[in-house]
Amino acid sequence: MKNKILYTFLTIFTIVSLTGCNNEPDYVKNQETKGLCVATECIKQIEITDTVEEINKIVGFDGELIDEEYNTYSWKLSDNSELEVTYYSSDESYIKIYIEEDNFKNDKVNLDKYDDIEKDLNDGIELKYEDFINRIGAEGILVEKTPYSKEYLWVNKDGGYLNATFQNSSGNCSFVSGWF
Repeated sequence: MKNKILYTFLTIFTIVSLTGCNNEPDYVKNQETKGLCVATECIKQIEITDTVEEINKIVGFDGELIDEEYNTYSWKLSDNSELEVTYYSSDESYIKIYIEEDNFKNDKVNLDKYDDIEKDLNDGIELKYEDFINRIGAEGILVEKTPYSKEYLWVNKDGGYLNATFQNSSGNCSFVSGWF
């Protein structure tokens, strides 16, 4: 009997170990990268005060200066993803990732409450990122960081999307747009 229990435990442990309990979203697993991180993870690791040299270390290779006037650098992470950082004339950067929205399709994203969200914002009701998660049913994908705000993207299974910008100072949503 003890051997059966031990055998059962070892079997379950082996299955869990091999399949993993990875909480990494599918969109992360499906992204390719030439660097040390995929675009959606790189943007989370990079701070707006990071220098180009610090970003090069995070990404795993040197970025290319693509605009001298605005001091914009680009890291082509794969054939369909890019990280772009612009410093303008300050030490703080504007960080953005570019990836086709279809890569983020999520069965959990429900955009049926978009009109309610838009009405609440127009009525002056303060909505935070957590409010969006509760109403939409899933976390958004961080697609832009600036000294003033963060922008998130939600994409439903049909390719409909919602973008929302949240102010760093208050955490409140200041802009929302979408297509369904």
